[in-house]
Amino acid sequence: MLLYPSSTQSQLLTRKATRFDVMRTCWVYILASRNRKTYAGITSDLNRRVLEHKATAGSGHAAKYKINRLVHYEHFSDPNAAIRQEKEIKGRSREKKLRLIESENPGWIDLVVHLNDELP
Repeated sequence: MLLYPSSTQSQLLTRKATRFDVMRTCWVYILASRNRKTYAGITSDLNRRVLEHKATAGSGHAAKYKINRLVHYEHFSDPNAAIRQEKEIKGRSREKKLRLIESENPGWIDLVVHLNDELP
């Protein structure tokens, strides 16, 4: 799929960001509860989405089990790559998900405090 079929590479490097470019920024994230139940998701606005989980918006799995601590996140500029990664994480065994989290966040701290430093 061509995202910019009529643009040249130099035009892409010099043009101003558009709303479409902002929407292309995707985050794959994993939330956890205090007893380490997990939820993996994808969003174009990580800060907003984490705040929604913290406010227990909705009646789904994350709200039911109080899964609201951000323990892992990855940034993608390609939405298709983000979707593939989310599906790959969701397809992992629980043990592999826990290993992923513990490899980068061994204390399972809520990473929401680091978001403002890293958001584009």
